[in-house]
Amino acid sequence: MVPVSLAVALLGCARSIGPAHAQLPAPSEGPPTTIVEADLRASELATPEIGSVMPLHAGRVLLSTDGRPHWGMGPALYSDSSRYHEKWQIERAADPTALPPELRKFAGATLDLYGPGGRVCTVKIDALTVEAHLSMQYIDGQYELLDDTALWQALSNEADYEVAILVVGSFAADPRCATAVWARDASLPAPEVLVLAPVEDHAALLADEQRRALESDAGIEFTRAYQSYVVNPEYAEDAEPWSSVSAGRRQVWVDSAGAARFVAFSFGEYRFAPCHWLGPVHGHVRQIDEDRDTEADTSPNPLPVAVFDANGDGDYEFLFIEDSGEFDLVHVISATRSLRMEFTLPDNSHVWC
Repeated sequence: MVPVSLAVALLGCARSIGPAHAQLPAPSEGPPTTIVEADLRASELATPEIGSVMPLHAGRVLLSTDGRPHWGMGPALYSDSSRYHEKWQIERAADPTALPPELRKFAGATLDLYGPGGRVCTVKIDALTVEAHLSMQYIDGQYELLDDTALWQALSNEADYEVAILVVGSFAADPRCATAVWARDASLPAPEVLVLAPVEDHAALLADEQRRALESDAGIEFTRAYQSYVVNPEYAEDAEPWSSVSAGRRQVWVDSAGAARFVAFSFGEYRFAPCHWLGPVHGHVRQIDEDRDTEADTSPNPLPVAVFDANGDGDYEFLFIEDSGEFDLVHVISATRSLRMEFTLPDNSHVWC
């Protein structure tokens, strides 16, 4: 079997929080596969190829992470602050005359929405919105309190304000869409989608894969790190026992015939806990296929929420969404260069120690 490395690249974003990274092991046999990083500009997100994978963000379709203030028009549709480090969210309707053509074309577009079990609903975008986030600066012992107009003007002043500007598409509420995590232009061919299988149906396979994951170099490093974590007096009281942690969270992704195609594991606690470290983590994904052995250490991510072949090239994409408190980290990992993305989405939730 020929090993194939999964690779990650950055999707242009307004302001990334923390380093973008993925730990990917070299193939175990054959010549090393070069991992290419491509800085894909956010405007490419809405081209037909990139438009085949559009993550959902707060119940809306994410079209761009590289918005511009002048793309918004009219009064504020929404304005609020979390009161945590004065993080503000403000929205305006998108000006169709200002949007670039690759975004403008999504006004009124029909999209198929997908969840972990495949396509769940079809929707029509009824509005395009510019969603902006600002982190206000602390000045002279007081936070600045600005009205909506001043807030919008502040979007152009990144020297003084941390700014993220998104373009999102909204659609009518539909209970069938409740489990959706990504969208696709309905005019494109339907992708091959893998679905989650009951883990009890694949007990022997998962037992073997658990041992494989923990016996890998990354797994051994994780085991040592967790052993150090669990005996640290600062964390020992909250640490889960090794017997529970080593069992991991498990997934088996199967094709339409019910055949297992991928197994995924995550070890450790990915749940966000304000101002508290929950210990080291380790993630592992492996493809089960007669012709290829694709394996990757996905430690920066929790378990994938969807697996699919977005452009019919035989390489599957993995969608990861991690709640990191002040932002959500979204990964699309694939061997397909134009479909590899990593970006952060602001979250204005209350976060207090």
